[in-house]
Amino acid sequence: MSEEKKNPRFCKHCHRLEWKSEQECSVCHGELQENETTYEEISHYSREAHNHDIDGFNRKENALCFVVIGSISLIIGLLFIFLSLKKKANKIDGVNFGSFAFVICIVGIAAGLTLLTIGIVRLIKALKIRRQAREDIAFLEALRDK
Repeated sequence: MSEEKKNPRFCKHCHRLEWKSEQECSVCHGELQENETTYEEISHYSREAHNHDIDGFNRKENALCFVVIGSISLIIGLLFIFLSLKKKANKIDGVNFGSFAFVICIVGIAAGLTLLTIGIVRLIKALKIRRQAREDIAFLEALRDK
């Protein structure tokens, strides 16, 4: 770990840990301080870090809902392409672009890809939030044990 990662700064206003070497908090723009020593202050920071972990968990679950709904919509859209095929004498002659099944196919595929993309992006962001919260919790636990 770099020196920057070992010594976070503490924001007294919103009880967040800032790992970057800036002078003000990125959330509330309050002044950052170097060290916290009392058990009660560390407890406030720990509570806030646990709240961020819970928020990350909720965001992850929401993102996974988008992924599941997007996958289902994509599968339905792909299945409807088979219903929109033109057949002559039991041979596939191409896709009937004017059929209602083809419209459902396109809408299903578009909605599925959109929801899947949104879900994956949100999942990545949520996992970053949870990872940072876990690092904060581990640091505060080590600081509390001193």
